[in-house]
Amino acid sequence: MSTTLPPVCGSSATVCSGNSCLVPPSNFNEMLSLVLSVVLTVMLALVMFSMGCTVDAKKLWGHIKRPWGIIIGFLCQFGIMPFTAFALALAFNVLPVQAVAIIIMGCCPGGSGSNIICYWLDGDMDLSISMTACSSILALGMMPLCLLIYTTTWADSGTIKIPFDSIAITLVGLLVPIALGMYFKTRWPRIAKKILKVGSIAGFALILIIAVVGGILYQSSWIIAPALWIIGTIYPFIGFSLGFLLARFTGQPWHRCRTIALETGFQNSQLCSTIIQLSFSSSELEVMFSFPLIYSIFQLVAAVMSVGSYRLYKRFCGRGLADADSEDPPLEADDADPTKEKEYALENGGFEFDGNDSSKEKETSKYTYTHASSRRRGALWVTKMVHYDGHVYVLGGRENSCVKDLWRYSVVCNEWTELSCNGEAAPEELEEHSMVAYEGFLYVFGGMLDSAYTKYKCALWVFDIGKQKWTPCQGKTSSPQRQMPTNRKGHSAVVVGSAMLVYGGLVDMKGSSQDFWSLDFDTMTWSLLSTLPQNSLGPGPRHSHSAMVYQDCMYLFGGLKGLREQRDFWKWNSSNQIWSSLRTK
Repeated sequence: MSTTLPPVCGSSATVCSGNSCLVPPSNFNEMLSLVLSVVLTVMLALVMFSMGCTVDAKKLWGHIKRPWGIIIGFLCQFGIMPFTAFALALAFNVLPVQAVAIIIMGCCPGGSGSNIICYWLDGDMDLSISMTACSSILALGMMPLCLLIYTTTWADSGTIKIPFDSIAITLVGLLVPIALGMYFKTRWPRIAKKILKVGSIAGFALILIIAVVGGILYQSSWIIAPALWIIGTIYPFIGFSLGFLLARFTGQPWHRCRTIALETGFQNSQLCSTIIQLSFSSSELEVMFSFPLIYSIFQLVAAVMSVGSYRLYKRFCGRGLADADSEDPPLEADDADPTKEKEYALENGGFEFDGNDSSKEKETSKYTYTHASSRRRGALWVTKMVHYDGHVYVLGGRENSCVKDLWRYSVVCNEWTELSCNGEAAPEELEEHSMVAYEGFLYVFGGMLDSAYTKYKCALWVFDIGKQKWTPCQGKTSSPQRQMPTNRKGHSAVVVGSAMLVYGGLVDMKGSSQDFWSLDFDTMTWSLLSTLPQNSLGPGPRHSHSAMVYQDCMYLFGGLKGLREQRDFWKWNSSNQIWSSLRTK
């Protein structure tokens, strides 16, 4: 094959066939294009500002420190997509100039539209934004490399001009509004939520506007070969599907699979158009320029179909599964309908937080009881339960004796599933243990063992949700005295940033403890935060207390010291690492 681009046909022809292509010339309205470009750029900046209002800085930094999702996205973006473009161009035997356009699209980084769709698909917004930014940065080196590898069959890659300034402008246009949105969220979280609602709707409308405007401005480019239509139609779906499958194969949770799939299939079609305009003559543009438009339209179609299907699934899946045959034990007379939801009015005796550092006056709220389908575990106590990625996980506890089974409840589908875990090692029958969820893993610490003859006496277990596998973990210590937390029960454990904080508990025969430990998830290193003297400011020794996290602060209430009830309320500020006693009315 020739290594240079062949001449395209003259302006009088109207048919595409084989290696000859004749397309009527088009008239580009440059003034209208310029005005719309400015307006759409401003709108996009405002939308990305609203998307920044969803980003948690610590979670974003966590993705950068543990870049497994970013690495998978990199393999999809610059591995799967360029190769798929190359294979499609060969399979459909398109014109050389069209093959080059297809491969340029496959080599482009992710587009900002994926961040908007990710919000509507309940994806990982922090991962989505970090992947978009990283792919734009890596494109500075990976685009020339991929074009060198894949375009030499049809053209000299040296003739293709990479607009590094456009990539840099795109990166700045992405990062600056998002950074401002993140700052706005930390200062005015209540207003940020309202901006997010408006911005998410505006973002969806913006994507539609861009597609319509592109079709109107470049309508003279629509007379193209059917093969290019077919490739432009199936290519986004292939990208979404392969990205999702690779993410799932590597054990990523569902919301990250959706995110990685979006970042794989959603390409920066504007950048592709810019490269084509800079690298080829006007006559060649008539043959090539339509493909970025086709791809952008059908990646939007794929995204809208995904959002619609996901929203319908969330709305109706639970009802549909509840209507199915259930293996549950017989119900009481009032519960004869498995799908029936019961509401119980409850007078709220004090106040409630609305999630924005404010409280609302006493009001009547309702509990809703939903009878879940599928066989579920029986009544338990001193069990532990956490939520992650639309599921609730329940481990251990006591019926007549301790149990060690792990169950998962789907909030969407209203269904219990017992997880059959891989591997020989697993925690023994536990009660009064702690369990937290972080980045696709469950971390189980401590707990009272039901038998003195258990095989494993590890205090810390890690469960990989994707692979459904338990791993015992001893962890490391940052203490010069090589101190490690010993097994205990009745303690509390919460996640603050990228660390698990463990407080108090009953330790062997020593009674209640006031040890305060931190486990860094990135390094699996234990650190002793405080062992306060008896009369120092702090919660003091206790067990069977409650703890929760709100805006990077841990709140601790109640518990027991020996048999004596503790009714004090404490706050731990992770920024200055200081305890403060909260006096309530």
